[in-house]
Amino acid sequence: MYYLGFVGELGFSISIPIVLCTLLGKYLDGAWKTYPKMTLSLLVVGCVISIINFIEIIKTIVRKSKN
Repeated sequence: MYYLGFVGELGFSISIPIVLCTLLGKYLDGAWKTYPKMTLSLLVVGCVISIINFIEIIKTIVRKSKN
């Protein structure tokens, strides 16, 4: 059950930044008439944040399994 919680956390920590950054980019594109520049830029930012979150969660899992 312990690792199942990490799997759920991992799923949310990957998907939430990507979705939120993409939606923010879409909103900014509509406001500033820059379609698709902001959407794509913030999509990349969301992916980078997701990768960083993924690495941190994996580090936590490895640290916990050693103890």
